[in-house]
Amino acid sequence: MVIGPSVDPCSLPVKERVALVCESDGVLVDLLSNTQIRGSLNLSNLKQLTHLPRQLSVTNDLIVKNCPRLVSISDDLQVGNSLVLSGCTSLASLPYGLKVNRLIADKCTTLKHIAGLRTKGKVSMCECPSLVEIPSDIYIGTDLHLDGCRNLRRLPTNFSVKNGRLSIRDCTSLAELPDDLCVGTHLSASGCKALRRIGRRTFVGMNLDLEYCSSLQEIPKDIVVLGTFYLTGCTSLKKMPKLVPPSRILQLSRVEVTP
Repeated sequence: MVIGPSVDPCSLPVKERVALVCESDGVLVDLLSNTQIRGSLNLSNLKQLTHLPRQLSVTNDLIVKNCPRLVSISDDLQVGNSLVLSGCTSLASLPYGLKVNRLIADKCTTLKHIAGLRTKGKVSMCECPSLVEIPSDIYIGTDLHLDGCRNLRRLPTNFSVKNGRLSIRDCTSLAELPDDLCVGTHLSASGCKALRRIGRRTFVGMNLDLEYCSSLQEIPKDIVVLGTFYLTGCTSLKKMPKLVPPSRILQLSRVEVTP
């Protein structure tokens, strides 16, 4: 886009300012400060994008994938539906108290601070190796996917994903699940090779997948699983409590059921 020297770029229509931001590879992103975007905004693959501007409002989806130099997001960002940040490898933190309908932040390799996050729907932060713990003050409306977060070590006590699925597959540093964990549908923890302990009073509304959790030694007596246990490859698990209500158990190795 070519503009005359006497034209203030900030006075251009929104569509033209977005085009300038993309043509500049993200350098001119502050042209979108104090701007409302009606609909969705795609700022993906901008190699020089370092931040998202102040007072940007997007009524639908904001897509910012594969922006390797993005390091900060304004705390007054407003997104009406989904925020997609996958592949933003320099992004270490989300603004405290970020509220969106849905968050997708897979492969954000330096992301570690997500305090205060609140969503109405799904959150996916898979393959984020800098994510060590999940803070106690986040709220997830439906599903939480943390698959492949290989340095994740802690979920908070009383953690709840009441209306959806919790997926923590291949979180190979996670040694225990907290007491009073509540998952509304499926809990998928297959491949968590360091997992030794399931917390007391765990509730799972559908299936519990613990396949290839090779360090798991016992299942608490007060666990409630309304669907099926998957225990294939749990080579250290020798005893299984008699569950109330009874659950279907699928496994390859022989496990003794004790009262």
